[in-house]
Amino acid sequence: MRLASLDDPSYTALRQELASLLENERSAKSQGLEQEKAQTYWKVGQRLDQVVPVQKGGTGYGRQILKQLSQDLDIRLRRLYEMLQFYRGLEILPTSALLGWSHYRALLKVPDSEARTYYLEEAIQAGWSARRWQLSPKYASREGIAAYSRNSRD
Repeated sequence: MRLASLDDPSYTALRQELASLLENERSAKSQGLEQEKAQTYWKVGQRLDQVVPVQKGGTGYGRQILKQLSQDLDIRLRRLYEMLQFYRGLEILPTSALLGWSHYRALLKVPDSEARTYYLEEAIQAGWSARRWQLSPKYASREGIAAYSRNSRD
């Protein structure tokens, strides 16, 4: 479902739906539940993906919707883009209770889907902290990812 304009009644419904999701996340945040935050942001990204067209360069209609939502929901525009990228990069959200938004945010910086899968599995199995997670992609060797590829095919 794509929105015809910002005056479209479905925009109001979208804004209210996202406001409700984000309000639930804010109350969970006060309780320190990073996993809830990741799930909420993934759901928001999923919902945004349904109305924001995929575009290169971030201009045009999709950017207009996100800018307006950013203002209406009192959330940074960059965060909305991260949520959208989060959903598009991981269309199935792993249900690991070990990973929170900080882990996934670091994961978004890994451009290769094979490498993302490798780091995701490593973080879950090894119980990496978000700090460790953020350092790992910088220092990862191509050999490690190649070994992951060989093992996953066996």
